[in-house]
Amino acid sequence: MAETNSTQKAAAPAPPKNPPGPEGASSCGRCGPPKPKSREDIVFAKRIASRYLNLNAIEQIAAKKREAARKKAEAAAKHKLETPEDHYDQGVKYLAGARCAVPFQEQAAYYQKAAEMFAQAGDLNDAPQLAELYAAQAKTTLEEGYRSAYQAAQDKKKHAVTENDWFTTARAFERISGYQDADQMAQECENRLKRIHAARRPLTIAAVVLAVLVIFGAVRLVQTDAFRYRAAKALVNLGLESTATQLLSGVEYKDSDELMNQIRYEQGLEKMEAGSYSSALNHFKKCDGYADSETLILECHYYIAEAAVESENYESALEHLLEAWDWEGSEELRYQAEVAYLAQLEPGDRMTYGKDEFILLDKTGEHALLLSAKLYGNVLYNASTEDVSWADSDMRAALNSTYTEDRFSQAEIDLMEETETEDGVMDQIFLLSAEEYLAYQEVMGSKDALWWLRDVDEATGCAVFVSSNGDLMDAGYPVDSESIQGRAAFWLSLTAD
Repeated sequence: MAETNSTQKAAAPAPPKNPPGPEGASSCGRCGPPKPKSREDIVFAKRIASRYLNLNAIEQIAAKKREAARKKAEAAAKHKLETPEDHYDQGVKYLAGARCAVPFQEQAAYYQKAAEMFAQAGDLNDAPQLAELYAAQAKTTLEEGYRSAYQAAQDKKKHAVTENDWFTTARAFERISGYQDADQMAQECENRLKRIHAARRPLTIAAVVLAVLVIFGAVRLVQTDAFRYRAAKALVNLGLESTATQLLSGVEYKDSDELMNQIRYEQGLEKMEAGSYSSALNHFKKCDGYADSETLILECHYYIAEAAVESENYESALEHLLEAWDWEGSEELRYQAEVAYLAQLEPGDRMTYGKDEFILLDKTGEHALLLSAKLYGNVLYNASTEDVSWADSDMRAALNSTYTEDRFSQAEIDLMEETETEDGVMDQIFLLSAEEYLAYQEVMGSKDALWWLRDVDEATGCAVFVSSNGDLMDAGYPVDSESIQGRAAFWLSLTAD
């Protein structure tokens, strides 16, 4: 059975105690100073602002940046580092930030800051070696990051077709402004965008007159499906998709359904290019798989989540990241959001971790215990009732293999701590014991189902379970029963390596 931890409820499995240090520094969550903005980030932000925002908005952004810099300076003055130990500890915190920073420029900035802190720590511990190591790491991170990002942008450019393709490619080059010919490539993409935009909006005088006549009903034509279909096509060529949508409502003529999907797709692209990802998402969802709308749905979910993380709305971010599971960068962003969200929660609160919903049962300064809100019914506790134990059970094997691999990324798995569930038995994921259930029963709330606990009587081949009204059934039930299911539990490190 589990060992106890003096800082937790006596019944909980004791999470391992990992000694802090530069090589095992905490990462992610609330782990260090605010993210520094690189020169490239600032250049990119100015370009985006000048493209989409008015002058007042740009001035407001500048004012907010100045205010943020002032507050940062005040905070730094209050927490002035004085001793070598202070500098060394701050260096460790910067390393934590580096390990959860997503843009490589920010990661390199954290490594450089860490190197500076270790350099100011003098001969304390291994500070001189760490200063040299992470100064080199900062340089390597930048070089490899720019090289990789430039190659990825070039690949996007080779395969760019739609307006959205060229828009995202331009952004990719703008993120590495100043590197090789990235600025020139960004401008080429912008020029291509302008040509495509102009080509699909041939606003001739005759076309404008037709649009006005159709919109305001200045002429009384027989509004047959054929007429409405042709008029809608003309309006699509004008770029007047909203009016075309109204005309096509209820029309069943030729490929009117396909035309409607095309209209919604174009509307989605326009919203996406304007940065209105929520609105774009709604349009793409109505496209019925038109063109690459399914891929664009994933992209919209990712960018909505990215904005939610920036505003610290981690619950919303995790909902969208679950939808964008396989989108590039979503794994790192989800990892950030999960750890940061955990820091805000209290026992009894729920959150998405990986692909499932979990209940927070316990949280100390560095550890959190989660329990699945859903039942895991794909496997028996054990196929045989003879001489069964938790260590040899089918349930334990499945939870620590198939279940884990199906529902979590590697980063999320790495955050799970190994916990001793029986003498000499270490698990990342486990069923609660009877003691743990009683300790956290009020926190987890009721569950209208039968679910296993891990305590088992090897002599009878029965395991303890929880009844549908929440009672502890310590007399047990045969482990090969198909009517009782499992609920995964695990400890997470809030200061992971």
